[in-house]
Amino acid sequence: MLGNIVIYLNYVILVAIIVGGIALVVASSKKHEHK
Repeated sequence: MLGNIVIYLNYVILVAIIVGGIALVVASSKKHEHK
């Protein structure tokens, strides 16, 4: 059970990094477009 929790946490962290990266690109794109 503990192993599954660790795998789940790693998956959540990975998704958070991907979403954060996409959000950063979108924000940067919007800022560039606004300029």
